[in-house]
Amino acid sequence: MDWALIASLPAPARSEFRLLYSYARQIAGQRRLLGLCKAIASEVQLPWQTVYRRFRQYSATGDWRALLDKRHAVALWERAESIGLPKAFVEYLREQAERNQRTSGAAIRKILRQWQRWYAGDQTARIPGYDTCPPPAPGTYPPRPAGWSEKNLYRHLSSKFELTAARIGRCAAAAHRPLVFTTRRHLWPASHYLFDDLWHDNFVNILDTQRTGRPLEFHALDLWSACKIGWGFFLRSEDEVTGKMDALTESGMRFLLAAVLMRHGYHASRGTTLVVEHGTAAIRDDLERLLHDISGGKITVQRAGIQGDPAVVGQYAGRPKGNFRFKAALESLGNLIHNELADIPGQTGLSVASRPEEIHGMLRYNDALLNALIALPPERAARLKFPILEFSDWQSIASEIYQLINHRTDHQLEGWAAHTTPVQFRAQDGQPEIRLRRLSPAEVWAPARKQLTRLQTHQIALILYRDFLAITRRVRTHQFIFEAREISPDPLRYVATELTDGEKYDVILNPFAPELLWVFDARGRFIRTCERLDIPGREDIEAVQRAMGRAAHIEATLLRHVARRGRRLALERIRLARENAAALSDPAAAPPPIVPIKDEDLDAENGGTKITWETLPTECGPEHQDTPPPPTNPLDELD
Repeated sequence: MDWALIASLPAPARSEFRLLYSYARQIAGQRRLLGLCKAIASEVQLPWQTVYRRFRQYSATGDWRALLDKRHAVALWERAESIGLPKAFVEYLREQAERNQRTSGAAIRKILRQWQRWYAGDQTARIPGYDTCPPPAPGTYPPRPAGWSEKNLYRHLSSKFELTAARIGRCAAAAHRPLVFTTRRHLWPASHYLFDDLWHDNFVNILDTQRTGRPLEFHALDLWSACKIGWGFFLRSEDEVTGKMDALTESGMRFLLAAVLMRHGYHASRGTTLVVEHGTAAIRDDLERLLHDISGGKITVQRAGIQGDPAVVGQYAGRPKGNFRFKAALESLGNLIHNELADIPGQTGLSVASRPEEIHGMLRYNDALLNALIALPPERAARLKFPILEFSDWQSIASEIYQLINHRTDHQLEGWAAHTTPVQFRAQDGQPEIRLRRLSPAEVWAPARKQLTRLQTHQIALILYRDFLAITRRVRTHQFIFEAREISPDPLRYVATELTDGEKYDVILNPFAPELLWVFDARGRFIRTCERLDIPGREDIEAVQRAMGRAAHIEATLLRHVARRGRRLALERIRLARENAAALSDPAAAPPPIVPIKDEDLDAENGGTKITWETLPTECGPEHQDTPPPPTNPLDELD
């Protein structure tokens, strides 16, 4: 008995067969089947004629397949050659369909025209699979051979995978074959960082430079927690000098990598894999070796394979490109981001076919307003309302959306069984009920960050430094000042109290982590980082107080060397006063020995002499001064 055939039957047909088969073995050899069949028919709910016919066939042949309902046993109806089409002709049909890059219908019509020429006597139009020209089948219009109906020819075409591979290539055909699935269930925090670039589907303005373009982004995802852990934006616009469109470069990927490893770090015990592509969001071999050496081999790089090989021998190779499915988690996140930001003005549409028709007129109107912005006085220019957002406003909205995405709990992320928490809510009947709630990516990622090791400052400097990324700036009033409209509409200020005022240095500003400025000398040697000076709003009293405290600290740092030199003067005068006091009290006494002032005596922070009114001789006290002392001792400020 063919159990595979029985298993392929629908459940009711299987039950029907097993019941008939059990009765058929019991009544085998009996002559009076009619009465038995009528009794059995009521039980199996079949016409007694059907039961009688099947039992007669089974008794005559002994073949259990006679008891099957052949409407459901498809295998019993298959034929070796459906409609009798020759194999050589079927292969010829498939070949012609695969050569047509757009449609199979045109290939079928081409074969029919070839048959018509052959039927008319043109022997050069012979069709493979036939020794003689097949005659037209009776009753067909337009005339065509038997089995050549359009429906039957379509049934014999290649599979969708084969057609796509032949017409487009292996990359496109991969969507029609079984894919490789993986799970995050057994990963660990920072086991895999996924990096990619993202083009946003809307236009924005930078009003200060009168530029309009699409926002571009580099972003990073922790695969284990599905949390977006880093991102940074650029503006794609036309370069005023070259006339070319600005695009993402590999330096942006270097900036993002440095920001992620500085703010989050890597897993020092189990390792971290950086999943990148071969295009813009790439990590080249020199940077890969540096990361390997810095982390002791714990940071590795994984790249997707290059696709583009021909599907069959004889085809030309396609353009090499990466496999986007290698970063499927990040690609699906990009789709979610596009959907969440699709209500922002200035949309370009999902594709050219779905582009809003009004975008053409909107951009022309926006350009006219940008031109008027230059000519108008500032007070009138501030009243202009643009149809698309300013870049800094768009960045704020996008960052808020990213935070909402990281904190979403209504998701169906794969491998999330371990990331749930019980919550209590009130059911419809008013009784409390406990259910499991999925944790958000941010809830999973936040406590796990404590397991990671962040790279040190000098290690980040090694990642960032490239001579073409460094710019030369002079320290002015103990600050570096930058105008970077794509990062902030206000100037960026960095405190440089530890550097020589007025000197030039090579600096690198990471636009994805602008809280620090990286300072190098002219030979590329790392010196230090400078912190960004935040400017608080007047309404934020606590922030203003923190800024005042920071300013006081900066002032104390700047006065440190002045105070040190003032302490030397004070000690000299103390010694002079003591010598004069000794000479006046006992003229015959020898002068005290001169004790040189040591450097440690000048540094009160390292245990040196603390100079106050009490440490001075009596003759130097306030009662011997011509003017009364100030309310607070000025020498205390020398500490």
